[in-house]
Amino acid sequence: MINKKRSLLSQYGVRQAPKVKTHKTVVLEDSMIASILRDGRFIKEFPGLSKVSAAVAKVQGRRCGRCGAKNRNRGVAFSAVKNHIVSLSPEKRQKFKSLLAVDEVQIYFHNAATGKLDITTI
Repeated sequence: MINKKRSLLSQYGVRQAPKVKTHKTVVLEDSMIASILRDGRFIKEFPGLSKVSAAVAKVQGRRCGRCGAKNRNRGVAFSAVKNHIVSLSPEKRQKFKSLLAVDEVQIYFHNAATGKLDITTI
């Protein structure tokens, strides 16, 4: 039955869209954030990311090893991106997940008040 259906579809030139493989859960890390900020689809869909991507671009590049100031600034810049993603509306969150082709996104935050790691799932 399935082969018959495929042959009928192909006979009339109708092609089915390929299925996109989705991952169940992905952890949003700094490297993934950097690639998201370079992807035009995300910048087009989420204009607020272009504002925070300027801060990330400013601290990207060489880091000195003496005081670690650029590392701290880099962490602050990526935290701003994470905060922006967490503050998206439910519709925008769904669009973000569909662009990433995932069901769930986990975002890790370092809580300065408690000194512990907080996990947010969108």
